[in-house]
Amino acid sequence: RPTTDFASLPRSIWGKASTNVSGWGVSARADLDCDGFNSADIEVNADNEENDMSVKMVASAGGEFSVKSVEATKGMDMDGARLTVTPRLNLEDDDKDVVVTYNN
Repeated sequence: RPTTDFASLPRSIWGKASTNVSGWGVSARADLDCDGFNSADIEVNADNEENDMSVKMVASAGGEFSVKSVEATKGMDMDGARLTVTPRLNLEDDDKDVVVTYNN
């Protein structure tokens, strides 16, 4: 039976799809704002366990597609220690940095 209580309806809808492409586990998630249905937030992740790498992109889609941020992580095991390097680019704020972690 249809509802007459519009306040009880969801304010957003999300969906996620995952697959494997040439050794990369790829997933994409979209969050759709139900207020007008004219924009969506998108997050795409790709992980390659064999090469110890991952990439993440956050974007929005609506009138046009706009990438908000991109980051990639490369991990390395070195004589019992772990090093990761993550360059990050935030296009909304024009921030760029690199995060380096070392665990012994």
